[in-house]
Amino acid sequence: YEIMPSLVGSEMCIRDRHCARFLETAFSSRRQRYKGRAVMSGVLSLSLRRGWCGENPIVRVEPPAFRERTIAVLVPEEIKSLRDVVEIPEFRDCAPAVWVMLYAGIRPGEVMRLRWNDVDMEERVISVRSVASKTGGARHVTIHAVLRRLLAEYGAGERDGLLCPCLLYTSDAADDRICVDLGGRRITR
Repeated sequence: YEIMPSLVGSEMCIRDRHCARFLETAFSSRRQRYKGRAVMSGVLSLSLRRGWCGENPIVRVEPPAFRERTIAVLVPEEIKSLRDVVEIPEFRDCAPAVWVMLYAGIRPGEVMRLRWNDVDMEERVISVRSVASKTGGARHVTIHAVLRRLLAEYGAGERDGLLCPCLLYTSDAADDRICVDLGGRRITR
């Protein structure tokens, strides 16, 4: 599978065994190898479309099997508990962060790093900057009507600083519990 000499300086042949060996040596986990294979497939597919190679050898490399962890959904009672806690005056500053997690699906660790200037009420979008993102890539999350109403009640667009200065989040992988600590009042799932 020839690659254009101008691309690498000399002709070379990449075979499926080279791809498999690279994935095994470059990545330590099955999940990393799976993602690495996806990236390699994209690069080699582009090379194929551009005529830089005659075939994409990664298609003959079996994707590694791994098990995705199921993310538990909050039950209505847990949602009610969160809503009740953030309505207590001493925790009112934490309400916007809880609303963003519940109604926009933004991860707790990302919400901890969000700032009020990331919330654009006019455009109805929350910008999760790359430095705040779990994956390192920026994205925009739509603010739906219910979240827009709730954020407006808390002065979105008029505030500055962190979205929630008091929200602490931990996840204990051993028992798969999530704890939100709102100023000393813990809500555990």
